[in-house]
Amino acid sequence: MDFDSANIVNGCSRKVVIHIAADSKYLTDSDGLTDFAIFNILFNEEKSPFVRGILSAEKEDFHLGYKFHNGVEVDDSWKLALLSVSDHNNVNYIIDKDALDIKVEELCTMKNFDAFINVTEPAMRTDSFIADTLMSWGTATNE
Repeated sequence: MDFDSANIVNGCSRKVVIHIAADSKYLTDSDGLTDFAIFNILFNEEKSPFVRGILSAEKEDFHLGYKFHNGVEVDDSWKLALLSVSDHNNVNYIIDKDALDIKVEELCTMKNFDAFINVTEPAMRTDSFIADTLMSWGTATNE
């Protein structure tokens, strides 16, 4: 999953990948989904001829692209983002993000997944077509 996120961020201009979990530690801590994806993106930035430029290296708000010397992002920049968010009390986060790929980690800990999917699924539709990909997974619990 992490390599898939890195490939989308590296290969599609003006796109967003969003990682969601009940607690952002599942994503951004060492060996989390976002941590691995950023590792793969940085490998491409440092070891390949396909450099996109890093605008923001924050794990929760990772952006690729390039800026003018005055700090303004160039209009034809890549404008790529990997966003990692906690779903605690914010089921509407996905609206207006134009995400190409949404990944939900540790589904078993997300108590409000039904509310989240009821908001997210209609936002992914364009007329009668689903325009984005939503993946979710988790481990079984006793709850």
